[in-house]
Amino acid sequence: MSPVTSAATSTTGSTSPPSPCRPLAERQALLAPPWPGNIRELENVIHFALIVNKRPELQPESLRLRAPTPAPIHLMQTPAATPDDPPAPLQRALKQLFDAEPDDLYARIEESTVRLAFDHCYRNQVRTAALPGIRGHVLRAQLKRYGRIVDRPAAVASLNA
Repeated sequence: MSPVTSAATSTTGSTSPPSPCRPLAERQALLAPPWPGNIRELENVIHFALIVNKRPELQPESLRLRAPTPAPIHLMQTPAATPDDPPAPLQRALKQLFDAEPDDLYARIEESTVRLAFDHCYRNQVRTAALPGIRGHVLRAQLKRYGRIVDRPAAVASLNA
């Protein structure tokens, strides 16, 4: 059953597909188009069609479905590198990580980035936050998470003990 037919039967409350006594061309018109959106969008289209349809059965023209258009050729081609693209060594390193498929890939990349940036900036939090363009409080939370800095109250309490 196509997504359009599924949504139509769920929307109308009917558990049976469209009536088989409809002409074959009409049934094919309802079943043929693929649905490019999500199910909620499809349900909205079906609801609208039921409201504007003057006949007791859903008509293909009421759905206003269009045949899918192929993507423009310029979208299918790999775009040329821009100055904003990551450098080639970084791209190669990331591709190697993607191929390895570690479970915690994003966390590992984030931790490495934070640690390397913090060391590169000589442990200066303001400069480290400016380097990747994040807020200072976000950086401090990451540095605490990765054990690079400790909370001041804990540090002061250990000095007073």
